Amino acid sequence: VLKYKCLDTQIQSTGKELEYRREKKDCGPFTGVRRLNGDSFFDPNLSKIYAVDIIKLGQKLLMAAAGDKGNVAIYGIESTLCNAAASNSENRRVDDGSILEGNSNKEALLAFRAHQRWIGGMKFLTQQSSQSDCPLLITASDDGGVILWDISKQAASRKGVQARSVHSTYELHNAGIFSLDTRDTVVVTGSKDKSISWAKIRESGLQQLASLEYHSSVVKTTCIRDSNTIASAGNDRDICIWDARGGKASIIIEDAHQFSINAVQWHPYNENLIVSAALDPFLHLHDIRHPKKPLYSFTGHALPRKSKAMYQPIFLRTGMNITSEETAPILTGGRGTECLSLYSPSTGNVISRGESDIDYTTLGAYHGSDGNSTILIAGASRKHLHLFTPVIS
Repeated sequence: VLKYKCLDTQIQSTGKELEYRREKKDCGPFTGVRRLNGDSFFDPNLSKIYAVDIIKLGQKLLMAAAGDKGNVAIYGIESTLCNAAASNSENRRVDDGSILEGNSNKEALLAFRAHQRWIGGMKFLTQQSSQSDCPLLITASDDGGVILWDISKQAASRKGVQARSVHSTYELHNAGIFSLDTRDTVVVTGSKDKSISWAKIRESGLQQLASLEYHSSVVKTTCIRDSNTIASAGNDRDICIWDARGGKASIIIEDAHQFSINAVQWHPYNENLIVSAALDPFLHLHDIRHPKKPLYSFTGHALPRKSKAMYQPIFLRTGMNITSEETAPILTGGRGTECLSLYSPSTGNVISRGESDIDYTTLGAYHGSDGNSTILIAGASRKHLHLFTPVIS
């Protein structure tokens, strides 16, 4: 296992080590991730971050963070970093990263309270019905609400300036909402009422298409594969694969973990693979064609005991040979190890572990204008929010 420090300018790896890992088909071009220099992005009202997202707007990147007490913060990442990101997308590699330094606004461009309780899910909308050039932001909260925000238009409130609400609904669920995912105009949420809502954004607002029910407890995570296929999981430890048009779970992976499941993510290039994370110290990679047991199980990113904190793995993308699992390794933080681990979905091996000094439990990524090249990674640990770039050998 290659071990390194995420703050190092370069990740040192001998040719022999790389040759060995490539022979084992472990890593493709990825070696690890490197944290960009500079202080953390910070908003004093956002003490715990549960969701992050990044989107390109003109020559800038916008990064949103949301979490505790319903607060949202929007940060700008300046043009030098955005131009470097575009360059890396074309070249498919990162060298020493020196061109990526500086010129980011560490203080929020806009910070406001979007909900009365904590926000479990938040996304920029990449396709929307709006007259504004600025992307809409969607949030889902433990107060039971889902709200669309136009962050380019601001309104006065009793507590200061906030984004303008374009549409809001509290009718999708009968209890607090734990998770949210979007794709194009499709919106999926999971709730404490044990249900999943499948909805679509219309000119008139958010229209619910179906309420999906199977789970016996809180639905903590939802993930969209395509416009009709959804994965969900939660406290009952089952992973459900839904064809939303039929309204029934088509595949059920029973007892997928020892404890509550907090995150599921579809592989970006293989529609049959999905990774799951739970309060136990394992990541499981599942092939939904063979649901009886995981394809691979990964350990070492979290201490070998039940965790008190949730964490979210993500897939990285290089845009190379996009039919190969080697081009989309799994990046995850954990609890108690203070490292970022990179796993191979093609072999089940560990690619590397980077010492990060804190546990990053919330991850988000900007995949470039083509959607197939991971350029920037946002990592959050409680109130700390940093940027990383993948290191490609």
